[in-house]
Amino acid sequence: MQATGTASPTGAAGKPPYFARPLPAVLALVMLLGLGACGKTGFPEPQDPSRSFAWKEVNAKVIGRCLAFTGSFEGAYENFGGLRLEIAGLDGPDECPGCPFVPEETNEISPREAGFDRNSGSIAFSYCPQKARAYRWRLAGISVYSRLPHATMVDRLVVVEP
Repeated sequence: MQATGTASPTGAAGKPPYFARPLPAVLALVMLLGLGACGKTGFPEPQDPSRSFAWKEVNAKVIGRCLAFTGSFEGAYENFGGLRLEIAGLDGPDECPGCPFVPEETNEISPREAGFDRNSGSIAFSYCPQKARAYRWRLAGISVYSRLPHATMVDRLVVVEP
């Protein structure tokens, strides 16, 4: 005779007990963990725009075989820590106009080398790249705060007169 009040190993109606069916529990756990991954994706952006600066204007012209750069920043340009100049030489101005910019030369330029004026936020310097008929170039203003984004501009084209 079986004692009353003891549970059978198969449970009611011949089904195994709930803990013996792990699939629903595992699915619920995966869904709860997956909800934690919801939200904004990408790298965090600084929350203090009062420390950031951006390009106001920047230009380059050919002088001899060198490029003369002038430009100015707006915003908190007192946090300017230097420049990164990227240059790619081209055989001509029509060489692959839709191709992505791939720099052949990258140069770090200090505020002093860039002729940075802390009162006006302007720069003026020259750089003599490898000889080419035309150049694609890009400048990035680097902040003294390493966690703030660089003031990067789109690449531009300058043609050397024959």
